[in-house]
Amino acid sequence: MFLSPSLRLGWFLWNPHNPFPPFVLLPCHMEGLALGALIALRFRQGPWKIATGPLATLTLCLLAAAGVGSYLSDPAGLIQPWFTAWNRTIGYSISSIGCAGLVLWLVRLRGSSWTGWLRLPPIQYLGTISYGIYLLHYPILMAVNVAWKTLSGNVPEESPLRSILVVTLSIASASASWHLMERPLLRLKDRLAPVLHAEPEYGRVGAVRGLQESV
Repeated sequence: MFLSPSLRLGWFLWNPHNPFPPFVLLPCHMEGLALGALIALRFRQGPWKIATGPLATLTLCLLAAAGVGSYLSDPAGLIQPWFTAWNRTIGYSISSIGCAGLVLWLVRLRGSSWTGWLRLPPIQYLGTISYGIYLLHYPILMAVNVAWKTLSGNVPEESPLRSILVVTLSIASASASWHLMERPLLRLKDRLAPVLHAEPEYGRVGAVRGLQESV
């Protein structure tokens, strides 16, 4: 939680003109993973009663602060959002905490009408392939930019057509990755993993009684 912001801030102070190492090095942006793991561990311990009102307010404030800070750090939009001074220092942490609050809010309201749209089959399918989208969208964006520049001779600018193309190719690639690689590997894992059978209750009781009698 504290290592990643410290690494990003230290790199920014040491070399403010090179944003790439903190962007590609995992230790520089692990607070999101840490928060997700902490949430999962807490829910494994049992129900967690969270007041939805304060949680929603805090989440909205954090996400709004992340967006406003990112905009104010580069109002002209001259550089990529994740390369701004704001996101390279404290902005990424605020975004991570805000997203963690959003996850908590959704979990707290699961089964309600507020989250009914998340149970729609297309949305659930996007959730299934979401990690593939996350991994593949940036290489696809770079490939689209190169192809755009090669065919038109101009540096691609932000446009609805390019955005639709990148989103479509990202979803298609992630879907292919899921069906052709990820799901078969998961099935193979289930076949190779040892199957642990639960010990019958009477077996444990009998063993305890036998131990007591021997003592």
